[in-house]
Amino acid sequence: MKTHWKKSFDSPYIGSWDLDEYKDLTLTIQEAKSEMTKDLKENSIKNVIYFQEDYKPMIVNSTNSKMIKNICGSPYLEDWKGCRITLFVKEVRAFGENHDALRIREKTKELPTLTKDHPKFLDVRKAVQCGNFTINQVKTKYKLTKEIEKLILKKV
Repeated sequence: MKTHWKKSFDSPYIGSWDLDEYKDLTLTIQEAKSEMTKDLKENSIKNVIYFQEDYKPMIVNSTNSKMIKNICGSPYLEDWKGCRITLFVKEVRAFGENHDALRIREKTKELPTLTKDHPKFLDVRKAVQCGNFTINQVKTKYKLTKEIEKLILKKV
């Protein structure tokens, strides 16, 4: 895999360059809040969302905030917890130039539910047990009940 030049700036926030090969990424909002951001250019108060999965937080601009409001059914940051959103990269015109920007898809695919009888259950459990995947990475691919999560994490 090639390295995007912007990764060398080591931003604390997710950007378009963090989406491998610019593929869609579906994540679950753990928390949304207004906070002072740490930007390379300036520090200011912005809306930031944190994810349940193991990804950097995202600064949410007005365009993406409106899309999350539509998906989650509420304009209130506190109500966005638990909503699943799909990020993608779109070329936009800003500041007199074309830029790759993170955007949020209107529809998010429903995740399949992982059960004990699912054909991938044993493979998933083995991958987590061996340290090849974290439980948060599994949650980006499957819906998990608390019972199934405990079974996956239980040492065999």
